[in-house]
Amino acid sequence: MLSSLNHLQLSVRAGLFYASYALLSLVYFIFAALFISFFDFHIRCALMIYWSKICLFCTRYLCGIRYNVTGLENLPKDQPYVVLSKHQSQWETYFLMQLLSPVSIICKKELLKIPGFGYCLSLIKPIAIDRSQPRQALKDIQNIGFERLTIDKVPVLVFPEGTRTDIGKTNKYARGGAALAIKAGVPVVFISHNAGYCWPSGQFIKYPGMIDIFISKPVSSENITALELTNKAEQWIESHVAYHSEADKPVSLNTAT
Repeated sequence: MLSSLNHLQLSVRAGLFYASYALLSLVYFIFAALFISFFDFHIRCALMIYWSKICLFCTRYLCGIRYNVTGLENLPKDQPYVVLSKHQSQWETYFLMQLLSPVSIICKKELLKIPGFGYCLSLIKPIAIDRSQPRQALKDIQNIGFERLTIDKVPVLVFPEGTRTDIGKTNKYARGGAALAIKAGVPVVFISHNAGYCWPSGQFIKYPGMIDIFISKPVSSENITALELTNKAEQWIESHVAYHSEADKPVSLNTAT
């Protein structure tokens, strides 16, 4: 339980983070909106990395959030691939954008309407979907994602749970990401983390600490069904979430490594 003093300190640090983040992002997006369209796709992605780095810089030095990566060498360097990642907060979106860049992310179409940010986001070719039309969204992920993997030759980031989950909870893993990898004939990489400890979904306060990120070796999408590949992803990801206490672990979690 946080004391009133600790709660106040964390609230002030979070407030400083959001104020700094908003100011730095405003300056960056004004600059990017004026000049980013003059560059090719890969340079635009590289420029967008700096925005992600701004976010990570603010979280580290204002909120005390650090991270440690295990398995960085497992990311393919000479071919596109699909990433299936755990989703617990906004933090991993910033982190994975700069880790995997150039990368095509799946996002809500509403984000493209945000002044400045939406324009810059559109220039790095995201897979923008309408969540109110799930069937069409699935088709868009398959069709546009196939183009990103086979024509643009960039990885595609998928959060198979669809939405953020709290520590110790798991949403149903959708098969869309696995189906996309099978269709494009590319491998899949699983990413697990526990960012929800430091950046709980839906909370203003950010907690200082270390986020653990685990990256699997590439998994072939050949001779396997989307269901089998999704189940394999879920088992690996959930078994590699670094829980801070036994009480946080789901009862049915397979903790084998």
